[in-house]
Amino acid sequence: MEKLPVVPDRVIVPCGPECRVYRPISTMPQCLKCHGPLEELQPEIRAFLAQHYPGDNATSYSVYQWRGVIRVSLAAAEPATSGRNK
Repeated sequence: MEKLPVVPDRVIVPCGPECRVYRPISTMPQCLKCHGPLEELQPEIRAFLAQHYPGDNATSYSVYQWRGVIRVSLAAAEPATSGRNK
């Protein structure tokens, strides 16, 4: 059985007035149908990629390879008020 890498599904970092959430993007097994080793792609997939994405090099990836990260910045929440007038 293949041992999977330990990768957090998200990292939350408080940064002063905002909070940043990072989520890794990795190549999943199903992604390799189009993004795997070029010599292993089906001929019709290779032809489609050559026709529609002639300058693209988004192949030869391996499973669970990191491809990037998504970062979302959220403004810090204002303190909640009780709604009572003082």
